[in-house]
Amino acid sequence: SRLKHLPAFDACIIDEAHMVSDKENTGYQRILRRLFETNPNMDLFGMTATPWRLASGALVAGDTFTCVAHELPIEALVENASLAPVVAYAPRQAQISTRGLKVASTGDYKTSDVQARVEGTSDDVARHVAQALQEGRRAALVFCVSVQHVEDMTACLRGAGLRAAGLTQKSEDREEVLQALQAGELDAVANCEILTTGFDCPRVDIIALARPTASSALAVQMIGRGMRPFPGKDNCLILDHANVIAKNGPVTDPVIPEPNATPATVTKRPPVMKPCPDCDLMIPAGATSCECGWQAPARRVVITERPNSDMNPMGRRRRDIRAIRSVQVRPHM
Repeated sequence: SRLKHLPAFDACIIDEAHMVSDKENTGYQRILRRLFETNPNMDLFGMTATPWRLASGALVAGDTFTCVAHELPIEALVENASLAPVVAYAPRQAQISTRGLKVASTGDYKTSDVQARVEGTSDDVARHVAQALQEGRRAALVFCVSVQHVEDMTACLRGAGLRAAGLTQKSEDREEVLQALQAGELDAVANCEILTTGFDCPRVDIIALARPTASSALAVQMIGRGMRPFPGKDNCLILDHANVIAKNGPVTDPVIPEPNATPATVTKRPPVMKPCPDCDLMIPAGATSCECGWQAPARRVVITERPNSDMNPMGRRRRDIRAIRSVQVRPHM
């Protein structure tokens, strides 16, 4: 009823515009309909670091936003030091498999399936976070999938000797916890759907991805919480325990979903990154070497000859054995 009293506006600016759905019955759309009723010529601007949605693709492919007025890629922000670079590792012996997870109507994995899959994995995550802090990192954010997961993770972080707290939508001490994290009175905070967007704590230099997601927008938002510059912060360490980067790509080059992607599209999407077999650094899926020195063994390809002839039109034998040499690549930051 309060929408009736909204005056006419010349412009409307929506922050975190990736939260705006094209579905008519959402709160955003009800407000926008009223605003355009009062002024059909109103300008609408959306601001977001992730201008796409998992279920519908690019925001400008929908009905709400029509064009991209300005774009500043994350890679450019890293290059000009507006954001800190990231270095991502995926411990192969402590990965949460996404195989067989069901997909919800949103396009992401069903929470109940993910909750069942993450049971018993919090100790491994806490151990790697504790190790990184012991090696000189300052503070960690751990992204979980449910209230139960946050509670389990917080207990494991404390069991690893860390000053840790958990935050969920039920938490009443959110401001106190975040102030303690910023002041250096906490080593780690586990959270579920609380610190994904709009949270800024530059001290954080560890992001632990303890929950699988098929949403590259969610992946970028989670990783972005650790990319704020801070004195002495060379980079942000990403501990990917849930195949998030393999599935969704690096933060500087994420996989953008196709419009109206189906659950089958999500589950069958091939990995675009992989952990190095020697050091666990995330490298492109097709990489044959890593900066640690790992080299993929050369593969031998046999081109078989035709049954009736062992010569090709150029007068050379059809049977040819070639060694494929490695290609040096740089990992995505």
